[in-house]
Amino acid sequence: MACTCRRLQVPTLFHSELHLLQLFDLFCGRDLLEMMLAITGADELRLLPSYTIRPKMPHLESHNLPWHQDGGLDEHGQPQTRDIADLLEAFGLHDGYFRTINCWAPLVQANKAAGCLRFIPQSHRQGLLSHLELSQTANGGPKHPTQVEPGIMAELEPHAVDIETSPGDLVLFSNLLVYSDQLNERQGYVRWSAEWRYQDAEQVAATEPGLGHIVRSLIDIDNEIQSPQEWALASA
Repeated sequence: MACTCRRLQVPTLFHSELHLLQLFDLFCGRDLLEMMLAITGADELRLLPSYTIRPKMPHLESHNLPWHQDGGLDEHGQPQTRDIADLLEAFGLHDGYFRTINCWAPLVQANKAAGCLRFIPQSHRQGLLSHLELSQTANGGPKHPTQVEPGIMAELEPHAVDIETSPGDLVLFSNLLVYSDQLNERQGYVRWSAEWRYQDAEQVAATEPGLGHIVRSLIDIDNEIQSPQEWALASA
């Protein structure tokens, strides 16, 4: 008997769908925002427009993230071509404050078998590293994500650590930290996660200038999104 098999179409991320009343506290929770103000030294916080929820399907290599720095990617997922000094001003460490902070939260158990994150500790202190374009996308779409040059990773990867997490955990890290994840080897198990980024609003967003949402302001409270209703009505 002949069998015709159809390739499974897997959603790679959810973005516009996140403007729900119930998700206001995830991105705009006051305790978290106060912590972000302290870490960034900002008077206003911008939620960058790259907030997503992602499924990581089992045994699907195209969902693997290569070794990269988020600061090394442009809005098309390709190697940054902007001036390095501008990028470090937007993403780097200045006077003890981080300009941009990544947030990553598991929605289910994210252990090594499920393809947890991998970090290179202290790699953010090396500045912006050289990236190369990959031929295969990690997102299953038209973008071509980048990876840190293999020669550099040959020295860094032996220092990698697995970041195993559980629902309720929140991982904070620099936009210049070198990180990746690994294959989800748990049969029938989808590793769901949320990711988002905050930036000192005085900095020009190096990936998507002018976009995002002001979520906390010490300058003018009317500038910020203050309620679940405002979040639900905000444009993605």
